Amino acid sequence: MPRHALHRWLALRSSHGDFSWYHRRFQHADARLTWVCGHNKSPEHLVLCRHSQRHFLHWPKRPAARPHNRATAVAYLGSLTPTDFVELLDCTQFYTRYCTR
Repeated sequence: MPRHALHRWLALRSSHGDFSWYHRRFQHADARLTWVCGHNKSPEHLVLCRHSQRHFLHWPKRPAARPHNRATAVAYLGSLTPTDFVELLDCTQFYTRYCTR
């Protein structure tokens, strides 16, 4: 697994990363709390973001329906293997094109 994907994978699985609730909890005054698209930074936003959902037909292990809330997003992300996760990142380009910081 490439290092950039491993970083995202570990942050997603542990919920310790560049997420708005994490920055609020530890009072990081200089942290950016929203993605470029305007939504709060959260682990599940990777699959809930409208930009990622445009590529839904190409997702690995694509569920029958698009994730539409936190529970379905977390369930989908939890079902992915590391290889599937890398494929999802490549397919959606979420961190490289849409929500870069």
